[in-house]
Amino acid sequence: MKKILLIFIILFLTGCYDYMEINDLGFITAIGIDYEEDTYKATFEILDDSDDIQKIKSESKTISNLFDNISLIISKVPDYHHLKTVIISKSVAQNHLKELTDFLIRSPEIRNEFLLVVCEGTSPLELFKKDSKESIGEKIAKLIKTSKNQTNISYDRSFEDILEKILNKKMEATASVITLENDEITLKGIGLFKGYNYKYFLDTKKSSLLNILNKENTNYSIFIENMETKIYESNVKYDFKENTVTININAKAKIIENTTQMDLKDNKNYLIIEKKLNKVLENDLNDLINNLKDNNIDAINLNDRQYKKTRKNRNNYLKNADIKINIDTKINWKGSIFQIDEN
Repeated sequence: MKKILLIFIILFLTGCYDYMEINDLGFITAIGIDYEEDTYKATFEILDDSDDIQKIKSESKTISNLFDNISLIISKVPDYHHLKTVIISKSVAQNHLKELTDFLIRSPEIRNEFLLVVCEGTSPLELFKKDSKESIGEKIAKLIKTSKNQTNISYDRSFEDILEKILNKKMEATASVITLENDEITLKGIGLFKGYNYKYFLDTKKSSLLNILNKENTNYSIFIENMETKIYESNVKYDFKENTVTININAKAKIIENTTQMDLKDNKNYLIIEKKLNKVLENDLNDLINNLKDNNIDAINLNDRQYKKTRKNRNNYLKNADIKINIDTKINWKGSIFQIDEN
């Protein structure tokens, strides 16, 4: 009993050694970073113990001083354990991501669980100028998560995942891209990287398709002759044979709205719709793959996938591979809208 008590006292005292009052901490929930005129410019969003939001600006020639300056400006100790998002400008994403990444890796107080987001069409600093009682970091994190589930146009993996892909020569990294539209933060799609360099972003349609091919999520709307359908589930498998890749997709769809004269009580009509869905989805996926091939960005990580299956190293595998797509779509009758007989 005495031994147990002694262990408890030791653990308790050890835990108190680095104890700090909560009101001494400034909880950083979001950081926006831009690069202009050879200078890093940032805004740090800070929550205190009373949930008040402060937006503190910092400028420096180096990333490390950019963060160090915050300790000199605020009267509290910066705490990064609640960091939700780091928003970087296109300039930082294209030219200074390596410097930022090196700093974040070497900073033990910053965990790599935050979302890295690219800002297009405006500066990240403009986002923080909005007079809002809601945390920008929380808002963007919620927007990305909600979009991933409902429209499938975002990428909600942590910075650690992005870093892993950047460091893996057989993979390419991706991140969500946001902008300001009508003074509201909105998603533009998924941004593509080549190593440490941000190249461009895919529109919402191609972003949704990319998530399907990467087995992230499935939510894709297809309009066929005034009929709205939605692919809501998919099983994607990659088969490799030398320089040929076959992508086999088994998908489930439902009819959202039917303004045609097609009788949805007739099983033959479902077979017609499924055939059309297969063709449209195949064309859309080929369009995405050709886009990636033209830019030589393996955002579906074919090189890594084929290496894990064949243990063969191939250079520029996506660009040189012959890619075939086989799709089998089945419509969920229970999720379909049936015609109502008019008497």
